[in-house]
Amino acid sequence: MTLAAYKGISLATLPPVAAVVIGLLLAGGCARSPDARALDDTATHLRLAQLAEAEGNAKEELALLAPAAARDPGNITLQTRYATAPAQTGQNQQAHDVALPAYARDKSNTGLGLLVGRLYIRQENAPAAATVYQDVIACVDAYAQLNSQAGSQSAAVDAPTSQAAMNDAAPADGSGKIRPPRS
Repeated sequence: MTLAAYKGISLATLPPVAAVVIGLLLAGGCARSPDARALDDTATHLRLAQLAEAEGNAKEELALLAPAAARDPGNITLQTRYATAPAQTGQNQQAHDVALPAYARDKSNTGLGLLVGRLYIRQENAPAAATVYQDVIACVDAYAQLNSQAGSQSAAVDAPTSQAAMNDAAPADGSGKIRPPRS
């Protein structure tokens, strides 16, 4: 509905400041692309989800992450965050349903690989977990080799540190170090 629809009111009769403000509001709302609004919306959902997580409100965190993740399935960071939330509350199948396709899109994401491996362990699928962990180790080894070829002095530290972190996250005995589910 426009201002002209109101009887007796037109932009010409408004004070100049009000006309400018209305014009700016209309232009500002129309000037932004749908993609820009979606990015802002995703960022807002992520920030609010962080607050919900900090307060220990897993239900609210999931409610905030779900629509953002559905709108942006290609955002690996968002998908990882969304997969982690149900995993922390013991909703392993839901976490697996989100994490596995995201990991398939980005095998270099070792954090997501470790999550997928832990979820396989929780589902008592040790062979699948072992395969994922081997992929993660291969990725870390490739990264360390790339660093050592580039003459990086950090390569000597990166590979053992990464290996130790993975061993801590997923010991060879298959026991896994899984945080207890949040309530």
